[in-house]
Amino acid sequence: MPLQQFYHVLGMILVVVPLAATLAILLLAIFRHLRWATPLPVRALLLLNLVALAPALAGIALMRLTLA
Repeated sequence: MPLQQFYHVLGMILVVVPLAATLAILLLAIFRHLRWATPLPVRALLLLNLVALAPALAGIALMRLTLA
């Protein structure tokens, strides 16, 4: 049972950390765009979202496996 809880917490960490980092980077890019009128790096932000989505999906799968 404790190992199952460990994997569940690990899954939550895999979901929260990449998405929180992505949100912070996105907000910084939007702030920079609004403050200094620099163009938004849309392609880089989309790539960042795709990179952050992989561990988040792995974390969701890990949580689903530990609940069953």
